[in-house]
Amino acid sequence: MTMKLLLFAIVMHISQCDLKLGTVGLAPCARVCSGSTGRDTTVWQDHKDNGIFTKVDISHCGFTDTPTVVTSLEGRASHWMVTGTSSVYNASKGGFTVFINGGRGTRRSKAEENSWNVNYVATGYTC
Repeated sequence: MTMKLLLFAIVMHISQCDLKLGTVGLAPCARVCSGSTGRDTTVWQDHKDNGIFTKVDISHCGFTDTPTVVTSLEGRASHWMVTGTSSVYNASKGGFTVFINGGRGTRRSKAEENSWNVNYVATGYTC
């Protein structure tokens, strides 16, 4: 399959999925935007006494409304033991937040030490 056909199939799939959710958008305006907060650049903050969170900026994607976002947590060690890695909070066209819970030992220092970072794929519309 050529790259153009693959892209067309993805765009058409996005249009069909969003129409099922009640969001109407033009297929030429559909966009898939992916990225990472970065292994050494993710800004983690401690949350209460048993977790951490990070805010992810996706404003560069140019969405006109809140996109559908899928996330995962990547790192060097220990991230397999935590929960919340695919839970998106406060999603908007400009960003979202991910909270990670792993018990009392889950602090900002542990995330930084293990290079934890959020990978994301967002689909939505730009016009």
